[in-house]
Amino acid sequence: MARSILLLVAACLCLFSCKQDAPTNSSPVKGLVTPVYLNVGETPVLVSDYFYKKVKIDSLVSQGDFSALYDTEKGTINITPEKTISPLSNLQVWANGTKTDIPLYKSRRQTVAISVDDPNKKLKNPQLKGTFTNWAPTNLEYDGKAWTLSADVQPAQHQYVLIIDGKDVPDPSNPNKVSNGMGGFNSALDIKDGKDKAPFLVSTGIENG
Repeated sequence: MARSILLLVAACLCLFSCKQDAPTNSSPVKGLVTPVYLNVGETPVLVSDYFYKKVKIDSLVSQGDFSALYDTEKGTINITPEKTISPLSNLQVWANGTKTDIPLYKSRRQTVAISVDDPNKKLKNPQLKGTFTNWAPTNLEYDGKAWTLSADVQPAQHQYVLIIDGKDVPDPSNPNKVSNGMGGFNSALDIKDGKDKAPFLVSTGIENG
């Protein structure tokens, strides 16, 4: 009889201990919070990557120069940085009454814009190829006065050429040129880190020969 009582007491103590050790944290977060590396433009963040399925997003608090909007249909938080955003910012997400801090790292990419003046639209479908297009010919867009192309690139030296009438030619507006190793030249853009202002090149025009 005494042995039965001791076993019952031990079982009760074990049950009480298990209840004490059981997690009481009802956090909706999945494991550790990983930082988000932002794009130059909008960065969509899947809510399901950070929170459990039944989570309810209560509010978003931007602690930095960026906007954050919750898209309920796609289940994403869309983050758009300003040009003045700091290298490291923080997004507070309130979900199920719990606050979660998500670190945001500013993109090192910068936007370069290349423009070829052609007010009379004499050029026929000019293209550009370079390191930032993986040397794949890319169409330029006509804005009524010039042919333009914008690209987001990492800080580095980037080489490119224009394709006019099927021929590779350096950009006449860019004096920075490097040998292409085949007797010709590529135009070069030296993109340095830490500059928010995008370099902008305007060509004075190319004769359509």
